[in-house]
Amino acid sequence: MGGTSSTLYIFSGFLLLFLIQTLNRSISCTHHKKHQNHITTVSGSMAGILIHSFFDGLLIYSTLLFNQYIGIAVLLGIMLHKFFDGFILSTITYTYYGNSKKLFIPISLLILSTLLGIGVPFALSESSLFTGKSILVPFLSITAGIFLYISTVDLITLSNLKNDRFAGFFFLFGISVFILLHSFSH
Repeated sequence: MGGTSSTLYIFSGFLLLFLIQTLNRSISCTHHKKHQNHITTVSGSMAGILIHSFFDGLLIYSTLLFNQYIGIAVLLGIMLHKFFDGFILSTITYTYYGNSKKLFIPISLLILSTLLGIGVPFALSESSLFTGKSILVPFLSITAGIFLYISTVDLITLSNLKNDRFAGFFFLFGISVFILLHSFSH
């Protein structure tokens, strides 16, 4: 389950986020009404945070499977992180709808998405498709593809727009650290 298949999973994670952003942009470009653009912005933001939460759940599952103590530390960190995700979703929902009674819906979706991130690999690991820790390869590779997309498309573009002289240095430094750590671990 490693090697070539990891590359395909990484590519699929990269492609998944690319397609979501492309679809979100094309929907917002086809609707010229202000109301429709707000719906697209709200739904795109919600979808992004929910996908992020799914992969947070996957990270919780993966680290608990790898090492119980590290898993508990990651679980506590992500629980704190969820507070801010919930705040963002609540702010978006309240700003758009202006109704505090609807705040329960995005918070529930946030919790459900995180639990799905824990439950899906758990259910698949119980099936005959994956054995033991082999479930980690596809899901962590897809997560890596998503993070690669975010860093290459969003963050580098943003730093180039700001004309930050040090952004390129830190980008190359990060790649160098990754290569060094990879070479020492094998």
